[in-house]
Amino acid sequence: MGTLENKKYNNDSDVKLIICTCIYKRKELTKFCINEWLNHDIYKIIIIYSEDDDFDNLKDIVSDKLIILKYNNLPLSNKWNYSVKTAQNYNPDAIMIMGSDDIFTEEYIIKAKYYLNRRIEYISNNIWINIIYFRDKILLFSSYYINRQNKDGIGTTRIYSSNILNKINWDLYKFDNPINSGLDGTSYYKIKKYINKSRFDITDNFNTITLKIPTDSTAITIKEVYHFINNSTNVKINYRIIDYNDK
Repeated sequence: MGTLENKKYNNDSDVKLIICTCIYKRKELTKFCINEWLNHDIYKIIIIYSEDDDFDNLKDIVSDKLIILKYNNLPLSNKWNYSVKTAQNYNPDAIMIMGSDDIFTEEYIIKAKYYLNRRIEYISNNIWINIIYFRDKILLFSSYYINRQNKDGIGTTRIYSSNILNKINWDLYKFDNPINSGLDGTSYYKIKKYINKSRFDITDNFNTITLKIPTDSTAITIKEVYHFINNSTNVKINYRIIDYNDK
């Protein structure tokens, strides 16, 4: 991986990190996640929507960090590439890819900026945890993707430095044939030859968690799950929420 010397800024907090995301339906869940992102030290948030009602859902979120633009939903690779190309206009040090149902911790941002400031060019995680709440039961399943085929880590919260994006003209998701699935692996294959230094599992207990909340009268709300996770004594998390009540 190389040494962690030759800092770009005196302070790690000066690293400019932009979130790129694309939204489609799941309105309340999306709004919840975006409001959470705004609580952290993020430079800008690029949001690409496709339906007018998705945009209307965000009108009451007021922040100069938000850049909200419209683009066709399909093919998805073109929509996501538009988000990355838009980020280029704001001259960030790096971008972080986020799904509209993804949330991260402050710890992740602090340590990601630490590594970005020391010239790490690609950051991701290998650990995925599923939490299912159903009928007053919490079920926990862990998956470790250390040996993923592309060795690229999981897709959510992966971070690309501007250095490697410059080498592909920021066309991270521009392919000869546009695609609607497999964007994580295909985009990584495109840029992996340019990555000099990467970092996986950037904290010992840092996990990505999928919360599956089924349609059931006993199922708890998103905020209650959020409170439960953040008050857990043995889990520090970056997690993805899938709320089956929010289609």
